[in-house]
Amino acid sequence: MKDELRRLDRGVPQYYYRRDLSAAELLPAVGAAVGVALVTFYVARVLIQRTPLTTDATPASSRRPGGRRPARGA
Repeated sequence: MKDELRRLDRGVPQYYYRRDLSAAELLPAVGAAVGVALVTFYVARVLIQRTPLTTDATPASSRRPGGRRPARGA
């Protein structure tokens, strides 16, 4: 134990090698990625389809039917 601590204190690098993962070990990560993709798609779809806000200064109830403005001088 003390030898190991001394080695770490001296700055000796330790190397870790990654092992290959099986399909069963990758399944949770793939499932999480699919879930995040579905949530992202749903949020984007809701934001695209929402009703736009009106930018006119006049309220919708006081507008004339047909969307035309009255002629000048009328």
